[in-house]
Amino acid sequence: MSHLAVLLHYCHGRRLRPHIRFSSPAYLAAGERDWFDTVFRLRPRGVEPVAFRPRVKIGTGLDYRLADLDSEPTLEQAATAMRRFVTFDETVVREADAFAVAHGLDATSIAVHFRGTDKDIEAPRVDWKTLFAAVRLAARAAPQARIFLTSDEPELIAAARATEFADRLVVFPCQEIFTGGRPALMAATDRRRLAQEAAITLLIMAKCGASIRTASHLSAWASLINPQQRVVMLNQPYGDAMPFPERQIWARRLEPEQLAAWLKAKTSPSRRVRASASA
Repeated sequence: MSHLAVLLHYCHGRRLRPHIRFSSPAYLAAGERDWFDTVFRLRPRGVEPVAFRPRVKIGTGLDYRLADLDSEPTLEQAATAMRRFVTFDETVVREADAFAVAHGLDATSIAVHFRGTDKDIEAPRVDWKTLFAAVRLAARAAPQARIFLTSDEPELIAAARATEFADRLVVFPCQEIFTGGRPALMAATDRRRLAQEAAITLLIMAKCGASIRTASHLSAWASLINPQQRVVMLNQPYGDAMPFPERQIWARRLEPEQLAAWLKAKTSPSRRVRASASA
């Protein structure tokens, strides 16, 4: 999706119509060659191309430079291009919306994402104590906020259920999640469902006004849906592993104390009174 956002921004600025195929084996079901339609749909209205570009295979940052595609959009520009060309599959959207409504997740909520398995090759691992300390600060600042927790480590979710903010936790029941540090991308039994669960998770995360997260493409993608989300990043990806959009999210990140102050100001009684009076 990071590559998709950059390419759609390119097409949007040059009035090109994109043709997209997702061929990574991570989410390909048996016999499939393209999993784009598992999660996305191209919007039916398209801009007729006024220029022609040959098909380009994108896998790394070097591919962008070789294809003359290295102008990086802002988060807001990428979000605009995404809305212009693609939408999420209706089944995925309905499941995400229904779950969010049923559990009271909205712009007043806090999303928490911990990516642990196989991530130390891209960023230093964050210990659970550091994560819970940041969540605790946010939870105290916004005592009514629901906390949407997602992780690839069931053991962390179990530990979170023993914290003082456990009564406010909401966890989506993922099927493709495995114990013992086994990455879902390696252990998945249903790769189509794995892709759908990833999309549902990021859509729910994007509904939240604040996010506390570790380095991860999945939680970074939530910022492509909701660029206004306030984000705390607890670890910095290594230089070669920090492509778009992580680079921009890191540059505008908040510290846990800053997020707590923002949440407290946003939910203070005086602010609610002023908002009610202006309405």
